[in-house]
Amino acid sequence: MKVDVIIAGGQKCGTTALHHFLRQHPKMIVSKPKEIDYFNYDFNYHKGNSFYHSFFNHKPYLHKIRGYKLIEATPSYINGSLFCNTKETAERIKLYNPEIKIICLVRNPIDRAYSAYNMFKKRYEQGRDNWWFEWFENRIGIRPKAETRSRESFKDFNLFITEEYEALKKGSLIECPVMENGNYMFFLNDFIKIFKNNLLIVKNEELNSKTVQTLNLTTDFIGVNRIDWTLKDISQVFVGNYEPKINSSTEKLLKEYYKPSLKLLYNHCGIKY
Repeated sequence: MKVDVIIAGGQKCGTTALHHFLRQHPKMIVSKPKEIDYFNYDFNYHKGNSFYHSFFNHKPYLHKIRGYKLIEATPSYINGSLFCNTKETAERIKLYNPEIKIICLVRNPIDRAYSAYNMFKKRYEQGRDNWWFEWFENRIGIRPKAETRSRESFKDFNLFITEEYEALKKGSLIECPVMENGNYMFFLNDFIKIFKNNLLIVKNEELNSKTVQTLNLTTDFIGVNRIDWTLKDISQVFVGNYEPKINSSTEKLLKEYYKPSLKLLYNHCGIKY
């Protein structure tokens, strides 16, 4: 058996929603849990393909005979460059299955950064102060060397960005980073070169506003029949109930920061933000 489709990122760009939608297709078998972190972390990768396949509840012979597609979604495959090599991750996936289909989602990077901040803020408010350090230690085997954020920054997005930008200028890593993952082309470039026509890039905004059309485009790419998505649960997943609180100076900083990457995204993929 081989996994047929990977939703490889990006973080807070709609991977959970797309995974939820596709699992309702009668020819899709999704992994449980959604995120496996197999190809990018040595600790998991060295456990071998049997470990990877254990997350799919199916009978292998039915997979091939009946035309099922196995799919998983791990955003850190393209957003894991802080502690992983994105090119090596892509090469491992290609070696595993040369015919695999890769789907990547992108989103307005400022909206994405604010969504990621709210995720980290929620975990902080739940009393999980060291969540980020512990999460990475479980995956790379050592505690990451990163600056600890001020507790005040988890209450103020503008301070959160200011602290991170100052760390970036020093070449330092900071706890719970939200800015770098919006530089999509810095991660996507290796995947584009390696997977070529087997890579589909989807805008989060179109998945939300043109859900049926985007899902039809996606199933065409995967190679399964279209279905009547209006009969399925295609309501939005994880809709934030917050209003962005971004002051003008923070917005200007982020626009300037993302400008080079967004220019590359438009030039190479025709996607404009």
